Amino acid sequence: MTASPLGVFPPKPSALAEMFTGTPSLIGAIHLPALPGSPHYAGQPVSEIARFAVEEAHAYIDNGFDGVIVENHWDIPFLKPGEHGYE
Repeated sequence: MTASPLGVFPPKPSALAEMFTGTPSLIGAIHLPALPGSPHYAGQPVSEIARFAVEEAHAYIDNGFDGVIVENHWDIPFLKPGEHGYE
């Protein structure tokens, strides 16, 4: 048995290479508004936040992007473990 060049684990295929076959791939970032339970949440219904995310995703995809990533960046400052509510 020969050792893998990456260590003891056998090499795995790249999940990104399997999802995005074009080179290079263009990925857009959807920055959600503050979510329920975060310090800056202003009471916006979750349905509005979801609608915003879907509209942003369509804008990226309709303009040739290969995919999107969804981030909760506006939840900053992030709560520490034990400070989270039920949300």
